[in-house]
Amino acid sequence: MIPTAQVDFIIAQNLLNFWASTGVDMDKVWEILEIDESLPFPRRIPADRISAVYRYVSNELDDPMVPYDIGSYMANQSFPLQRAVISSENLRTGFDVVLKNIYYNTGSFSFEKIEETDEKVVLETRAPILGAGSDFQVCSGVVFLARLFANSLGKTRCDDDLTMIIPAPMVPADKDVSERIAIRVVPGENFLLEISKDAWLRKAETADPARFLTAMRELRKQYARFEEDVRLYQEICEILETSLLQRNVSQDYVASQLGISVRNLQRRLRPLGTTYQQLLDDARQKLAIKLIAEGDQPLYEIAYLVGYTEPSAFYKAFRRWTGMTPGEFRQTGTDD
Repeated sequence: MIPTAQVDFIIAQNLLNFWASTGVDMDKVWEILEIDESLPFPRRIPADRISAVYRYVSNELDDPMVPYDIGSYMANQSFPLQRAVISSENLRTGFDVVLKNIYYNTGSFSFEKIEETDEKVVLETRAPILGAGSDFQVCSGVVFLARLFANSLGKTRCDDDLTMIIPAPMVPADKDVSERIAIRVVPGENFLLEISKDAWLRKAETADPARFLTAMRELRKQYARFEEDVRLYQEICEILETSLLQRNVSQDYVASQLGISVRNLQRRLRPLGTTYQQLLDDARQKLAIKLIAEGDQPLYEIAYLVGYTEPSAFYKAFRRWTGMTPGEFRQTGTDD
């Protein structure tokens, strides 16, 4: 679990509502997300789990229009990010808000302005920086941005203000995608959004300075909580790495190093969508890979150092982490 790649729980809940409406097996979705429906919903969900659900939904539905529908659906929801963009003075200001806030809200998309001329601005939507995002998921991201900007322009939008460029395999030839989402779509190579320079600078129909300031305050509060969670995660990881080498990885010890109780530690981990055992497993994986890559220490000694009394249990865990045995992993480093 990497806290810098997570999806805010409000966004996750709305994605769940959409997925449920498609008729996919929601029991499988909860299983992929590793969430117990009977427990309080965590404050954030690891983005790699959300990406895994996107892949599952894509395979189950086999409907090329689903990513367009997801993007449109999410753009029409009322979250602080959407409210800030909609109430921005213009699309340029709205995009600044997206750049500063999209990743810690979704952990799923990276937007970048790759061209600006007197005639147009071109924005690119890319796969997650961390984790494995599918074209299906990235397509929903560019649709989300396009529809959000279309909502902002409102009745002032002209036909040539917005153009989405989507890789050809993602544009079904037998369906009128442009009509479905009310934005021109043309096949290309990357996920791009072209915006006319006039639309980029034009005052948005929905501009509302007071509402914009309120939404930005909400976003700043969200970011403060996010930073607090990241600091906690990083501190626990540092303690665990030292504790593994000292062979003392009990929750009591780690909690004492943080100056809190075990119960408080468990409570503070819950919003991160993880558990102490998951973090310990992550720490063991990180240390094992580091020790194998950096030296020629016998594998049985490394197994002991990361907390396994039986080498066979370590080998099994390492294969689960990397898809290779420790010996195979070391050999790949030697080959390089």
